[in-house]
Amino acid sequence: MAFMNILIIIAVGLIFVAFIANLLKNSSTTPDPWENEISKDEVDKLKREICLNCGAEVKAGQYYCPKCNNVTGKYVPYLPFVNIPFNYSMHQTLWGKLKSKDVSFLLKSIIILFIILTAPPMIIGFFLYLIIKVILKFIKKVKEFCAG
Repeated sequence: MAFMNILIIIAVGLIFVAFIANLLKNSSTTPDPWENEISKDEVDKLKREICLNCGAEVKAGQYYCPKCNNVTGKYVPYLPFVNIPFNYSMHQTLWGKLKSKDVSFLLKSIIILFIILTAPPMIIGFFLYLIIKVILKFIKKVKEFCAG
C-alpha cells in the first residue's frame, strides 16, 4: 500500500513537471529591444582605456597616464591594496615639478633634497637584491656539486 502511494506521488510529480515544461516551451517571449542595435565589433571599436584620476585617454598596455602620471591599466582597479601610485610614480611627479617654471625655488630645493634622501635607499636595495640573488645561485651550485 505504501509503495503504491509513492508511485502515485512520483507519477503526479512527473505530470506536473511535464505540464510546466510544455508551458515554458509554448510561451511567447518578448523580443529583445536592443537586438541588432549595435554590433559587438562596433562596441569593441568604442572601447578605450582612460585614466581613473584625470579621465585622459591612455594607450592600451600603458601603465602610466601621460597627462597626470597616475598609474593606469586594466589591473589597477583589481589591486586596491597595493599602493602602486605611491611606490612608483612619486619620483616621476617630482621630476616633472622640477622642470616646471611655475614652481618656486624653495619648493624645487625641497624636492631636490627629498630625491637625494630617498634615492640611496632604493639604489642600496637594488644592489642588495643582486647580491642575494648571486649568493643564492652560488649556494644552489654548491648543493648540486655536493649532491652529485
